[in-house]
Formats: sequence, structure tokens, C-alpha cells
Amino acid sequence: MKFASSSAATICSVLFVSLVFATGCRRAAGPVESRSPGGDRVVRLFNWHEYINPEVVSRFSEATGIRVEIENFGNQEELVARVRSGPSRYDVIVIEDSVIDALNELGLLRELDAGQLPNREHLDPRYLGRPSDPHDRYSMPYHWGTTLLAFRRDKVEGTPTSWSVLWDERYAGHIWMLSDIEEVVGVATLASGFNLNTVNTDELEVIHRRVLEQVPWVERYADTVVIKQGLAAGDCWLAVIYSGDAAQAARENPNVGYVIPDEGAPMWVDNLCIPRDALNVREAHEFINFLMDPEIAALNANYLRYATPNASARAQVDPALLSDAAICPPPELLTRCSFYEKMDQPRQRFFNRVWADILRLRKEIEQTREAASPAP
Repeated sequence: MKFASSSAATICSVLFVSLVFATGCRRAAGPVESRSPGGDRVVRLFNWHEYINPEVVSRFSEATGIRVEIENFGNQEELVARVRSGPSRYDVIVIEDSVIDALNELGLLRELDAGQLPNREHLDPRYLGRPSDPHDRYSMPYHWGTTLLAFRRDKVEGTPTSWSVLWDERYAGHIWMLSDIEEVVGVATLASGFNLNTVNTDELEVIHRRVLEQVPWVERYADTVVIKQGLAAGDCWLAVIYSGDAAQAARENPNVGYVIPDEGAPMWVDNLCIPRDALNVREAHEFINFLMDPEIAALNANYLRYATPNASARAQVDPALLSDAAICPPPELLTRCSFYEKMDQPRQRFFNRVWADILRLRKEIEQTREAASPAP
């Protein structure tokens, strides 16, 4: 589940990742014993907001005697900055594939000890050996999903079938976008009928124009938790959001619908990793292994409404979740979905330029509104 901040200073993860790629750090040797002071067994989890079932945490502590301390982040650049400044601050971090690339470039991930992760055998091979970690040395998949289109059934005409509805002037002021430039560009790319990872110069210029055309209709660029709340409350009528959060919003309010548009959708995998200098390495492995237990993986998926990469867990997953084509897309729908490829420098520069133009245009719009407002 990818997050991005609504702050203009932190909103574009691409700017930060392109910077940290240029630096280097040492990589620590193999696993060590726990080093928490006082002999207290603890695992410190750095996770997205609301991205683990509290019952899972309780069961782990009851089964092992290990206390779980959870700290949350709201965007990827915050995670990278925290881990970079303090590689010993956390024992387990939950990150998406693109962040694995960034942290590995910096030497900030610890190689996992496969001998301490016997539950790995339950994982679906389709979610192993991905380009970000081809030999599964540094990560284990946690959940996977899509970035999809959510809508208010009581505000939007019919069920949208295309990303192009996000450019419909009828819904101006009620369109909310993720504050993640990769997703903003990705949606515009699919709406334009192009390959999600196109590097064609002419197509990129079309995408650039398409993104800026949308800016006047967008009420806000926000993280997925804020968007989920806006959908449930009815302030947001159309939104780009992550699959599990859309399902959670629909669970809270039946007027919320969601769909993978005809053009397809971006896919992603979130992963469990151990930072290079984690203090509680044994406990970190116990925690990751626990999360890969089929019963626990199903318990987590049923609560979060995200798809699990745990093949053995599916027999215990809510059938309604498994049959939800937007959460667990069938093979024919998956053929229209794709992962973002690793970003090279030219594409990073393109993303930076587009985001700078979005911020500039939004500022101009705000200034125009303020100038038109009557004086108090």
C-alpha cells in the first residue's frame, strides 16, 4: 500500500529517491543476536498507517512473549529518510518494490536468514523473485494490490469504466488524487491509452499535458487514508486509491464503489524487510515468519481487505474477498495490469518536471481564487 504526503515539501518521492541513489553506505554482515537493553524481547515495526490487524499483533505477543512497538509513516521518502539516518531504529519495515531498490542502493537492508523463515514455503511463487529482489535475499512479500478508481454511487452517473472520468468537468471539485507523482502520471498514462512504463518522448508530452489539464478539477492531492475518509464522508466523489483502502471505505459506506477501469491498473507488492543495523534480528525473523503463517496471513487479509501472496492462506480467506475482481483480479483482468518498472534518471527528471508544474499551476489557481474573493 503506497502512501504519499499532502505536504508540498515531501509530496514527490521521486525527488528524494533520485537524491539518495547518489550516496553510499556500508552493508553489515550476517544476522546477530538481539541487542535490546534489559533483555526485553521486542520487535520495532515501521509500517504504513492502519496496515496490520491488531489481533495479529496480539496473537504474536501472546505466542512468543515478544512485545511489538509500532511506528507509522505516511510516505515513502519519510521511511527512506528515517532508515537512512538511523539504520538501527527499526527491526522490520514494510516497503514497496521501488523502495527496496532505493535502500539497497544505499546498503541499508539486511540479508534475511532463510533458515529462520520456514513459512516462506507458503508463498505463491508468482510474488517471489521480482526484479527488485530477484533472489529474495532482502524481502518477503506482505500484501499485493492495485491502484484503482473509487467512486460514490450516489454522486457519479453509473459505474465508471475508464480512467478518463477523472477529467470530467461535471465532477470538478470532488476529484481526489493520490499525492504520489508516479500514480498521477500512471493514471494519465493509462487514460491516454499508453503503456504504463512508456518512455516514448511524444507520448510523455501527451501525458504531461493530460496531467495539467486535470489540475483545475482536482480538489486535493492526498494520502490514501485521507481519501478513504473523504469517500466514506461523501466529500470525495471520484478518487484514485489503493485497492484495500477502497474496500475498507466500501465496508464503511455502501455508497462507495470501486473498479479496475478498462485500460487496466498499476500493480504493486508491499514487502517485509529488516534494516541493516536492526537491534532485534532474531525477533524480526520470528515476526516475519509469523506473518507468513497461513492462518495469520488470512486473518490479516480479511481485516485489511488486501490480497495476500500466501497461497496456503487462501482456503481461509473470506470468499467475498477472493471473488472481488478489483481486489483479486482474475487472470484475464490481470493481463491489463502491470507493475511500474525501475525508474531511470530520464524518467525521474520527467516526473520531477511534471510535479513542479502541478504545484505551480495549483498555486496560480489558488492565487486567482483569492484575488476573486471579496474583501472581508
